[in-house]
Amino acid sequence: MEWAVRRSRLHCPLSTLSPKLSDFGLAKRLDREDGLSATTGGMGTPGYMPPEQVSGRYGDLGPASDVYGLGATLFHLLTGRAPFRGGTPADVTARVVADPAPRLRAVAPAVPVELEAVVAKCLEKSPADRYPTAAALADDLDRFLDGRAPHAPLLSWRRRAYRTAVRHRGRVGAGLAAVLALVVVFVVGVVAARPKAEDPLADARKQLADGKAVTFVGEKGPPKFSRAVYGSAALGESVVGDGTFALTSLGTAITELIPDLGLDRYRLTAELRQVQTPGDKDPSFDRVGLYFGYTPAVADGRTIHLMHSVRFNDSAPPKPIGPVTRFVHVGPFAVTQRPDLPEHPPITHHSIGGQLPFAGTPLIGRWRTVVVEATSDGVTVKWRDDAGALNVVAQHTAARTQEDWAEARRTLNEGTPGAGMILRDWHPRGAIGVLSYKASVAVRNVTLEPLP
Repeated sequence: MEWAVRRSRLHCPLSTLSPKLSDFGLAKRLDREDGLSATTGGMGTPGYMPPEQVSGRYGDLGPASDVYGLGATLFHLLTGRAPFRGGTPADVTARVVADPAPRLRAVAPAVPVELEAVVAKCLEKSPADRYPTAAALADDLDRFLDGRAPHAPLLSWRRRAYRTAVRHRGRVGAGLAAVLALVVVFVVGVVAARPKAEDPLADARKQLADGKAVTFVGEKGPPKFSRAVYGSAALGESVVGDGTFALTSLGTAITELIPDLGLDRYRLTAELRQVQTPGDKDPSFDRVGLYFGYTPAVADGRTIHLMHSVRFNDSAPPKPIGPVTRFVHVGPFAVTQRPDLPEHPPITHHSIGGQLPFAGTPLIGRWRTVVVEATSDGVTVKWRDDAGALNVVAQHTAARTQEDWAEARRTLNEGTPGAGMILRDWHPRGAIGVLSYKASVAVRNVTLEPLP
């Protein structure tokens, strides 16, 4: 979400502005009864009132109370509803005091996790846990709009579980005391009878948190994780028969290999090899590639898949005359997905200067090594040539990367059925995976390494 008016874009000096504040929550409509201000107790619209306004258990009113109201308003703008709802104003007030604010992305999944974190911090029960002032909230929103990580902590599953346990610590303690012996017996029996189910990415998360590199696809064999994001790709062993993992698609396919693990700075290394699919008479437009910084958006039943990518075509034309020159392309890549069409043609945006020529090969391509260093300061992409040298394909600053990203967003909103969608600015965070179009691409040695 963009600010209606950002402080840096005002067309008149701040000294000439004369702000006016009006609380329509104290007005009453005679034709409806929901959302009215109470006539006794705390005055205000129940769905937007902070807990301390209606209950002394949370302390006195102050600047953090206004931050709560701003957060509730932002929640409504992003979801179309207030954080707390009920049949009567009294029901809403009771929920404001006792219930935790609902998770924003549970109501509007397309909202970025960073913006969700900002709203959640505004809606904390304790004023001490919120932003101290509206200016602090504005600064964190500016960080989000600039593509930087906000100060507000993300609502990870661990943090949500901890908050739930703290909120219900009395009942949790009583329940644990009552069933502790039964739990011990049950756990011992289950462990003895069945193998322990493990999260395939648990070790990877721990190693990344410790600053260590993690290999998600090895020299041979399947990946630690994979998920179809768009299109259909057959997963299995490479047709070359060397035991490497491969994806084969007849159209555009986006396959996730590394979920969003919350890294702001990382080095991604992968080896890709394109193999021409049988019956493909003209592979000139086939392509494969590696993507990162994946950002989806949903509106009116349509989905835009936007990501940064390194794409190439290693196939020679049907009857090449002389050496075949291909190019590595670096830049945003997007697909608009519509429910009424099985596959909408992808829209691509090639970064100017983000290209490197190389010699194409027939049928079975060479292993191509791609190295991506992504941070909030910019993106650097390297490509290993046929002689074994690692060349820089693109080295873009954060400003340059944002320009490419903004151009891709403009193209999407002006030339596709997804017009008007709100897409976040470029950020290194996001899922990582492989692109393929009418080709089989073998993948090996995919490693993610946190950068200091």
